[in-house]
Amino acid sequence: MDNIVQPDKLTSVYTHYDRMIIGATCPMAKTIELENYHNLRADYFLERRELGIINVAGEGRVNIDGAFYDVNKLDCLYVGKGVKRVTFSSKNPESPAVFYLLSAPAHANHPTVLMTHAEAAKVHTGDTSTANKVWWDKAFAFLNDPKTDTLKPGKYIIDGDNVFAMITEGPTKQIDSVRWESHRNYIDLHYVIRGKEQIGAAPVSSATVTKPYDASHDAANYSVDGKYYPASPGEFFLFFPSDAHRPGIKAGGIDTDKKLVIKIRYTTLNP
Repeated sequence: MDNIVQPDKLTSVYTHYDRMIIGATCPMAKTIELENYHNLRADYFLERRELGIINVAGEGRVNIDGAFYDVNKLDCLYVGKGVKRVTFSSKNPESPAVFYLLSAPAHANHPTVLMTHAEAAKVHTGDTSTANKVWWDKAFAFLNDPKTDTLKPGKYIIDGDNVFAMITEGPTKQIDSVRWESHRNYIDLHYVIRGKEQIGAAPVSSATVTKPYDASHDAANYSVDGKYYPASPGEFFLFFPSDAHRPGIKAGGIDTDKKLVIKIRYTTLNP
């Protein structure tokens, strides 16, 4: 969603995924009110919805039916069904708050709750206690090596069975001939060296299994409505065991590509 954050304006997008509404506002010179939308067929926005708010910038304040909450950087505020008036403001217009909003239908009333960043249970990513740094360093060294682009199709050992690469070159496929898949033992890094393709992505949790997991191929297959992304040189995609993916799909009239897939072993050190 491009340009969703606008100064002194609340912008929102409705999605058919669970009827979620995603929005954002950056109050600067004035207070911004959460207005109702005719299409909701409700007397006010939160008549049958609940709301999550997170501030990612300067110090802010949220008014919930006359009760004021200081919502500072990385603080979150839950607002329950039935609240009639919500407004957003910044304490300092020179350093305004930026509020992101996420709203879903609700069927029960719950009280407003402020969750501050100071109270959060923090997990530091990139720590050697939660990731095998050696494997990832070797994978990215192979990816960044200028010689990689010139390698012939085949399998390349990077760190035994822990990290290895496969380079392919050939025609991309029609979407109907490509199956959704996921892996349990490896994380996939996909990179298009030359050409272009589409890659689908979706959570395994929302997918229906069409072929149970086969340990000999480290793969399961699915049926799912996912989102598709253009893949071209200069960007890579990571797929963890919780990610179903559908790679190698024909895109933009380009019929072939040269592709690198690096397999990084998934262990308890890569949660």
